[in-house]
Amino acid sequence: MLTKEEFEGLPEKAKAGFALDGDEYIPVKDAKLKQAINELDGKLKEFEKNKAADIEAARSKALEEARTKGDVAEIEKRYKEQMDDLRKRVKEETRNEVIKELSEKQAGERAASLADKIGLALAHDKDDAEAIADLIRSRVKVDPETGKEIYYSAQGSALSVDRAGFEAELKKEPRFKRLIKAEASTTGAGKANGSNGNGGASNQKATRAQFEAMNPTERMTFVKSGGSITA
Repeated sequence: MLTKEEFEGLPEKAKAGFALDGDEYIPVKDAKLKQAINELDGKLKEFEKNKAADIEAARSKALEEARTKGDVAEIEKRYKEQMDDLRKRVKEETRNEVIKELSEKQAGERAASLADKIGLALAHDKDDAEAIADLIRSRVKVDPETGKEIYYSAQGSALSVDRAGFEAELKKEPRFKRLIKAEASTTGAGKANGSNGNGGASNQKATRAQFEAMNPTERMTFVKSGGSITA
């Protein structure tokens, strides 16, 4: 948590990650979870209120009948047992709902982090990494119960691949070609003697498409090293 003074001292970009909570600022993700828990608590209280009203109505009706039979004590005993059971059930449901909420939240955060890491691993630069991550975010999931990573095709079907396999699949998709950094080939028989006095030339090769996909720094390094462009 941050005080107002601490919050004001943050860079503008960092401020976007916090939300006002009373007199303090807390991380946005915590604020969202707090809101979700409050909403859940409200729903459960309403549920308990409605259930209690139903039981009270049944109790009143039963008491009216019991007065003519002399078994009021039994009806009161049954009512108490029902209310105790209701409180126990609501408490258990609240705990299970909160655990489920937390598990799903953690799974979502991990999936988002995976998408970001894949983007950084494949892209030319930070901007392209963000573009890739945005494009694949809906295709990277984590099962909240098992923690297993699940990857999906562009058509939405689950793939039987791990992260490395998913990255390999992305490299095949046309829409990612301009965003993914080229993999220069290092095959060849060795360095050949040249006439420029450097003792030889690089055996790196790249296709025209791979060369054009390189960023300016990669192109300069490729050219200076004597790399050759194939058709």
